[in-house]
Amino acid sequence: MKHIATLVAAMLAAGPAWSNERLQVPLEDPGPPAYSQIQRTSGPEQYFVPHTSEWAAIPFLRDTVCIPPDFDLLDFADFTPAWPDGPPRPFVCPLTVEGFALYRNGPPPIDLAPILSQFHEVYEVPVWFAAWPELKAAADDGDLTLLELMALPTLRIGYADFYKETVQPGIERPQGPGHGKIEINASGYFLNGDRFRLQVREQGDDGVSVLRHVRIDID
Repeated sequence: MKHIATLVAAMLAAGPAWSNERLQVPLEDPGPPAYSQIQRTSGPEQYFVPHTSEWAAIPFLRDTVCIPPDFDLLDFADFTPAWPDGPPRPFVCPLTVEGFALYRNGPPPIDLAPILSQFHEVYEVPVWFAAWPELKAAADDGDLTLLELMALPTLRIGYADFYKETVQPGIERPQGPGHGKIEINASGYFLNGDRFRLQVREQGDDGVSVLRHVRIDID
């Protein structure tokens, strides 16, 4: 991740031309209005879900207990008010991660998204695994809910005691929209004592989501 640190240092050193604002998540910024790190996208598979030919993995950025069971996780963002005139529902659902968001000018509504965000585990990050052919079949109808995930026969619920995620949304990258980037490194355990490791590197290519590297090891 040295290149990320170099990028941030260069932007911060650029002076007034870069009026960057770094906000701590969740103390100064509520984090993304989302529950998990999967989403609908363009490309052959039409959605971004970290997977190999055998396993798929879904990291949850918020406590799974308070995720609306019928919400389509492929929509990523949920702007439904938690109550009339209230904040979006994800903002009242506790984060499982913390870190920072770096904005070019300032948080929404000034900028639509940060130019860079980086998160790590608060205590543990829930990561749900399922056989990729099984999860793909569930998602191929265009939506994927928590209820559908819970019904998968191969579902395994893990807990990452190490989690690091770096996101550069395409909407704010110099290459322009459609060139976002996500990197995840995580390791953790299942309640039966088995361990897992997860590595993900995804990058947009003219609006098409490309999984550059995914490794899922389950011991």
